[in-house]
Parts: sequence; structure tokens; C-alpha cells
Amino acid sequence: MSITQTLESAGMRAVIRERDEGAEGVTVAIPCYNQPHFLSTALESVFAQTVPAVEVIVVDDGSTEDILGAIMEYPIRYFRVSNRGLPGARNTALMNARGRAFL
Repeated sequence: MSITQTLESAGMRAVIRERDEGAEGVTVAIPCYNQPHFLSTALESVFAQTVPAVEVIVVDDGSTEDILGAIMEYPIRYFRVSNRGLPGARNTALMNARGRAFL
């Protein structure tokens, strides 16, 4: 592990600890890159659950296709980032999550 990775990990742990104080519920994170038809299916599944999520975060990892049309009807938090891959998109969601648990 490089020094940069170690510092990023320590920084992320600090952000998560601070965020978790007083937080409740579950945050559902959906990273996506293109394929908006799969995103619609994923969101339908999340909102059909018997226990509702505190929030749903969709992280657009630099898609070249228009995914906004697939998500406009859902009450979600949306972040668009430059393409960094799945781990980067998940980390963006994690650092912005308000729930105590993270799926």
C-alpha cells in the first residue's frame, strides 16, 4: 500500500466516523456507468423493499449515455464524477452517505 493510499484510507475512516455519530438507517448506493435500463431496474427494486432506505445515492461514474432520464422520477441523491472505476464511485457514495449502514 502506498503512502497516498494509506492517507486516503485514514481520511475516509475519519469522515465515516464523524458522519456516523447520530446517523440512523441504511443508505443504498448505486454506482453506474452507462446502461440506464439496468439503473431503472435497480431503483425499482430498492423502492419496492419492505424496509425503506434512509436515502438512495446514484453515482454516475462519467457515463457517456444519458442516465438522467432513467432516474428523474425517483427521490434520490445524484452525483456525477469523472470516470474512476467502480471503487471510486463507491467511495464517492460512501463519503456522502447519511445512513449508519451502507449497501
